[in-house]
Amino acid sequence: MHSVVKETLLFLLAGVLEIGGGYGVWVYVKHDDHSSIRHILYAIVGSIALVAYGWAQTLQDIDFGRLFAVYGGYFILLSLLWGWAVDGKRPDVGDWVGSIIAFVGVLVMLYWPRPPPPTAINTP
Repeated sequence: MHSVVKETLLFLLAGVLEIGGGYGVWVYVKHDDHSSIRHILYAIVGSIALVAYGWAQTLQDIDFGRLFAVYGGYFILLSLLWGWAVDGKRPDVGDWVGSIIAFVGVLVMLYWPRPPPPTAINTP
């Protein structure tokens, strides 16, 4: 699979897992009825999704610092889309402009020309 497609799909997977997981925990905490099976399931599924998010990020071939910085831009855009789709909170112009600026930064960070990493030297 081409690396750009793979990177994008992994960032989208990570975003859905983190935002969905955070949302599940958020629903549980924000509602008063913590004994409700439905809300407990939100918390359990949300917690599992958050652990899966941590695992999904390890599938990228990007160093840790750059990976999480770049993911931050994806997170901004995906969070707005999640809020719109799930909570019905439509982003305003400032949200769109801010997320576009952040995503342009993501593209610069991710695809800026860099020298290849040094290769390991095998010694007997």
